[in-house]
Amino acid sequence: MVEALIDGMRANGIRSAYAIADGGGTDLLLACGFQLQASRPWALRLGRLV
Repeated sequence: MVEALIDGMRANGIRSAYAIADGGGTDLLLACGFQLQASRPWALRLGRLV
């Protein structure tokens, strides 16, 4: 699923995807490669490498 998201991002020139999660959803997003943002501990970002 994450691979499909990254492929879609690459195909459409999207460099970052953001998510807001709560509870166990945060753990899932972290396991998928999202990172906590310093400004908001509950905001996560997934950036693709070029």
